[in-house]
Amino acid sequence: MLEHDACPCGSKKTYETCCGVFHQGTPAPTPEALMRSRYVAFVQANLNYLQETWHATTRPQLNLQGNPEWVQLQVIDSWQRGVKGFVHFRAFYKDECSLQMMEEKSNFVRENERWFYLEPEQI
Repeated sequence: MLEHDACPCGSKKTYETCCGVFHQGTPAPTPEALMRSRYVAFVQANLNYLQETWHATTRPQLNLQGNPEWVQLQVIDSWQRGVKGFVHFRAFYKDECSLQMMEEKSNFVRENERWFYLEPEQI
């Protein structure tokens, strides 16, 4: 992905001014910004960022083998209250034959001025 390309998160900003900032180490300011940057990390197969932003208490041994071709993100709802956050989204991907969708309600927590992905609630 070129730095001046549109960010895959759908923000209509360039990657370098959107999720690229968070991938370079700036903490995401909101749960939605973190979720969008994590989606882009899946697009890019950026395993390090995904592990760094997953809360240590719920972080699995992550393997991106078989990571599909992610094509679109839709944020349906998001909020933050104190140190808790929530994002409901749909992510579209291509498999061998067709376009597929996963939908998730995600919980986030803020610790030491950083948001972390905590756990999903699959729908």
